[in-house]
Amino acid sequence: MITKDKLNLISKELDYDIVSKLFNKYEVNNINRACAVFATISIECNFKLIRENGNYSVKSILAVFPKYFKTEAEAQPYARDAQKLFNKVYANRYGNGDEKSGDGYKYRGAGYTQLTFKDNWKAFAKDINKSLEEVESYILTQEGSLESTLWFFKKNNIFIQADKENLLQVRKLVNGPAAHNFKLFNEVYNKYKKVLNG
Repeated sequence: MITKDKLNLISKELDYDIVSKLFNKYEVNNINRACAVFATISIECNFKLIRENGNYSVKSILAVFPKYFKTEAEAQPYARDAQKLFNKVYANRYGNGDEKSGDGYKYRGAGYTQLTFKDNWKAFAKDINKSLEEVESYILTQEGSLESTLWFFKKNNIFIQADKENLLQVRKLVNGPAAHNFKLFNEVYNKYKKVLNG
């Protein structure tokens, strides 16, 4: 299904041996699944290893986190301070401790699909037989980043939606009900499908 040449047409960033090993492990065994994974990674981070940035302006904080900030005055102390911001907005959620624990920043998004929250990190660690401490560095490697994406797809039944080419549902399961960038995701998915079918 995927050759080195075809993978290079999709991304020169990805290592063929890592992709082959992990696609086999997570049963990415058809073109729809592969395209859903590649299109997701492309849209989320353009195949770059990143952590959730958090360098938000006051205006961006109000737009992205309206539940936590109602006024510019409330948002101002958190502007351009990712650690402070994530410790607030991710506190007491999905296994994270309170604001003072530092879990919000520590377990902010990482990997190609921005795995977030301590509970998700712990579940990922358990399922791949690594400690939480090992996962903290593993997820910042290409192999760990890709594995966290494939694990998330499998855990959340996203591959089932990919099999049916229910692309809107794929996007919603990855990125939430708003399905941000769905039009672009659809275009990229179809572009990659042509490459893999070629």
